[in-house]
Amino acid sequence: MVQEGVLQNPKVDAAFGLHVWQDLALGKVGVTPGPFMAAVDEFTVTVTGKGAHAAQPDNGIDPVVCLASIVGALQTIASRHTSPIKEVVVSVTQLRAGSAFNIIPETAMMNGTCRVFDQDVWKTLPEHFERIVHGVAQAYGCKAEIEYERFNHPTVNDLEMAKLAHAVAAEVVGEENVVTDLRTMGGEDFSSFLEQVPGCFLAIGSRNESKGLVYGHHHPRFDVDEQCLGIGAEILHRIARRFLES
Repeated sequence: MVQEGVLQNPKVDAAFGLHVWQDLALGKVGVTPGPFMAAVDEFTVTVTGKGAHAAQPDNGIDPVVCLASIVGALQTIASRHTSPIKEVVVSVTQLRAGSAFNIIPETAMMNGTCRVFDQDVWKTLPEHFERIVHGVAQAYGCKAEIEYERFNHPTVNDLEMAKLAHAVAAEVVGEENVVTDLRTMGGEDFSSFLEQVPGCFLAIGSRNESKGLVYGHHHPRFDVDEQCLGIGAEILHRIARRFLES
């Protein structure tokens, strides 16, 4: 959308959006100045060794053992390559290898994601990732192929636009119901707009324990109290009026 000119025709001065939020009770609104949601990278690594019978590992080069070491070594990106006060998550979520219990396979693969708030740290992630993967693979006598794809930038709310959104949200739900320190390593493509224009992405509380609407966003029983939609619409309406009037 950005590449096709959605922010240029007509020219966009600011962008505001919202997301229903099950971690917040109905009637609460999250307005976080600065970094709110993380960048999202996806990686796939395929390690190639040499197949052999499981009873004769010395006749092969085991990619499974190599891959297991890579999984552990990648955690040093967060624990040793990044400042402890800057959050980084490296999660390996899939491992696949082999066809039988007594065969060392020729290849093994893994898939996962990296998440980070800080733009400077985000820029250095692929370099750290590739150095570790190729270094460990070489140490084990294997070869590694990496697919590293960048999806979303960090979602960073402009400080002035967040101030505006906070004031409006307080009018609608009350100052005591505005949460200002909500952050998540989840990602959001609204970040593409905030890379280009100032704006703010809000979280609208949708959880209602009295109705049993307590399950998280990716749970099979996810559902929201739809009263949150009216709250969100009212806030966006007032933000637009306030911004244009100013």
